[in-house]
Amino acid sequence: MASRTCLKAFLILIGLVNIATAAYIANDVVSDYAEVKELLAAFYRKHAKKYGHDYDPVAIQAIAENMDKAIKDDKTEATVNRKLWNEVFENDIILTLPQAEALLSESNIPRRKRQAHPDPRNFWPNLTISYEFYGGEDTWRQLVRSAIRHVEQNVCFRFKENGGDKDGLRYYRGNGCWSNVGRIGGRQLVSIGYGCDSLGIVSHETLHALGLWHEQSRDDRDNYISIASDKITRGTEGNFAKRTPANSDNLGQPYDLGSVMHYGAKAFSYDWTSDTIKTKDWRYQNTIGQRDGLSFKDAKMINTRYCQDVCPRKLPCINEGYTDPNNCGQCRCPSGYGGTYCETVESTSCGESLIATASYQKIESGIVQADANCVWRIRNPGGSVEVVFDTLNFQCSDPCQSYVEVKWLSQKTATGARLCCSLPSVIRSEGDDILIVYRGYPNTAYGWKGFTLRYRAIGGSPTTVATTRPTTYTTTRPYWTRTSVPTPTTVAPETASWSGWGEWSVCSQPCGGCGTRTRVRACYGGNQECAGSNLEKEGCNAQTCAKPKKGMICNGRLLLPCDLLSKLKFGSNNYLNPKLKQSGFARASTLPLPRISQRKPVLRQELEIHPPTDRFYSSTTRRVKRQTVIRFCEKRFIYQCPTALLTINMEYKEPTEATNDAYFQQYPECCSGYTPRSGVCYKN
Repeated sequence: MASRTCLKAFLILIGLVNIATAAYIANDVVSDYAEVKELLAAFYRKHAKKYGHDYDPVAIQAIAENMDKAIKDDKTEATVNRKLWNEVFENDIILTLPQAEALLSESNIPRRKRQAHPDPRNFWPNLTISYEFYGGEDTWRQLVRSAIRHVEQNVCFRFKENGGDKDGLRYYRGNGCWSNVGRIGGRQLVSIGYGCDSLGIVSHETLHALGLWHEQSRDDRDNYISIASDKITRGTEGNFAKRTPANSDNLGQPYDLGSVMHYGAKAFSYDWTSDTIKTKDWRYQNTIGQRDGLSFKDAKMINTRYCQDVCPRKLPCINEGYTDPNNCGQCRCPSGYGGTYCETVESTSCGESLIATASYQKIESGIVQADANCVWRIRNPGGSVEVVFDTLNFQCSDPCQSYVEVKWLSQKTATGARLCCSLPSVIRSEGDDILIVYRGYPNTAYGWKGFTLRYRAIGGSPTTVATTRPTTYTTTRPYWTRTSVPTPTTVAPETASWSGWGEWSVCSQPCGGCGTRTRVRACYGGNQECAGSNLEKEGCNAQTCAKPKKGMICNGRLLLPCDLLSKLKFGSNNYLNPKLKQSGFARASTLPLPRISQRKPVLRQELEIHPPTDRFYSSTTRRVKRQTVIRFCEKRFIYQCPTALLTINMEYKEPTEATNDAYFQQYPECCSGYTPRSGVCYKN
């Protein structure tokens, strides 16, 4: 019993070490971060009081840890960073001391519409930024490189791996996803920890480093969203404060609900099922929080700040496009628009530019296909366009993954309303055109029916009679039709036929010979009865599995009472982080046996409590002071580093323990029933 009490006390000590470790890493990220955290705590306390709450970091930490047991992933950095709520600002921002001071005093500053970092000292002086990696596996590095290429394709910055500049970015496998806002000098850290592995999240943190704040912190956000303060975890209300001219600048760009910098709908929710952010127009609710990549407006913010002088002349772009700094002879156009000057519809595998008539005409997407990308631009010169959705059948998700996006506003820069759950009412364009953008998620499940809609011209001088013969357009992926609604002429029955095959799925196994992958095709036309199967399967990844390899490791040491240490076992494979386990860092054979520590034994004084006796007939107890000698033993270990949170798994030994060889048996070269020959797994 005494040993279990000691174990409990030791686990509490480990928890304190973890907290100290996180703070230590933060001090490495920004100088004076201890002072920054004090100012941040004062800021949180100030905003919590506005709602009649207290700021209790211990209670907030406990709530965040309890959420980990039962909540879903909202696909943003907020899910990963719950345990860092007391360490960072707005989920993922590491503040500098001047930024923290400005935050605390911002309520006394007159507000204007601002959003990008305005301090010239935090601007990047050159359009080439050096970056490097600190640790991390190859697949993780490739993900970061892909996100950097994605940013480069949209803005004028170029990133040079292992460049020699004094200032730059250092990506590492830290605890969570976070970054500074703007340049702070030196090799500033960008943490892309486990759980942050998506192109959108890496792009999000990179845009922070280039100077962007979160979209929902703009001063004009109340025109577009409402904050449900009763759904926010108590004490975290300060993460919904708005920016001021002291620390941000909107650069004249509109609010974008589809920005990659926007919070998800459930950010800081007390139960992670309630929405803390509601869009004023409900049709945009499933648009906020996307982490697919940069929006047109995100890139325009960076290019407006840094890239105005890249091209020798400005092109006469329309529809709010601007001269592309990556191609000076072409305009960079809002999503859905294309052409040299953004004068036409974006070129995609399907869709086209259409003219509305006085009679309804119809567009049908057909079955939702993976990676579908179609754009229709419907125009009514001199008037407006009305759109009515008859059916909407996508997987409902928050935010939408597969969706139909509708852009009907007169301003073109911001993302449109992405629909995947509920049918909207009649939509009428503010100008003379409306855009319909249809996207299929790469891993979408087969069977969703997409959408059907009708459109017509309102006002202007539209054609009064539509073509009566239905017109069908078919592409390999996706299938869609445009049909006029008036009574069509009779056409011959259509013969059913297969579409082309879709892309192969990800292989079910990374190696070992037993992996399979599949692809599907759809049957269209007629009674939708085609000969053959809609599913094709084949084997994949027949190469043998590589043995675990060592990587960047650090040494650690535990000091425990020897009597307690003898009852514990360490490095149990039952609780290892799968990625750490796969890398081979924590195998039992690398953990040395405990040995006597060089630390001198210490005297421990205990109060021994005795109950009352008949001789001492009183309600008091006797307390007898006793001294015992505690001998400490040390346990050395290795772990993957750097890390901001070191977790040590311990459990009591069982009567019989497995040998260390059991670890290696978990990593066979081939699947069961397969034999390795010359680096390839063959079925027995």
